[in-house]
Amino acid sequence: MLVKISLHSDTADYLSYEKTKNALNLLRPTTMRVSRTIGPADYYSRTKSSIDGSYVFPPTDIDYIQVLQIDAALSYLRKDSVLSITCQGSPIILSIAKEIAHHSERTSMFFESSSGFQFGPTDILDYRETEDGEFEPTLIAVATVTFSISTDNFPANPVLLTPAIHESPTFQSLRRDLDHIFGPMQFMLS
Repeated sequence: MLVKISLHSDTADYLSYEKTKNALNLLRPTTMRVSRTIGPADYYSRTKSSIDGSYVFPPTDIDYIQVLQIDAALSYLRKDSVLSITCQGSPIILSIAKEIAHHSERTSMFFESSSGFQFGPTDILDYRETEDGEFEPTLIAVATVTFSISTDNFPANPVLLTPAIHESPTFQSLRRDLDHIFGPMQFMLS
């Protein structure tokens, strides 16, 4: 099961070069992959209007360009678009993943498959099961800054990860630092 651990803010100034650079510097990635949407990441309206209700990605003008420098990644930042930066080789992400996996036997199968930031207006969705057994998207917020760590195949109930995440010293330190940079960040496990 795909599980996403995220922190998001719906009030952060995503166009502040200094703030976004400071946030990326916290992770110290060795390489990054950059993508950018043409407009806002309006997943809610796109998913609601799709014929089969599937998750629909907004169009992009940049797709997974590899960059080595934070300044190069941030050169693609643009108003009313979403800049997604996947961070690779981050010792901070590695430490968080290890702390979660080593927390207990129930979390031992956790591994990080993707992590990074999104800067720009992004719909935060939750899916609720309807009486018909279908999953209906619910719009939670429109975030301007999102940090996330995902795992592709966590075999247990994602709720089991909650204590491990909240007890991870590295995650809590990162959260405090991001709160300091952007203001209060909201936690979400989906």
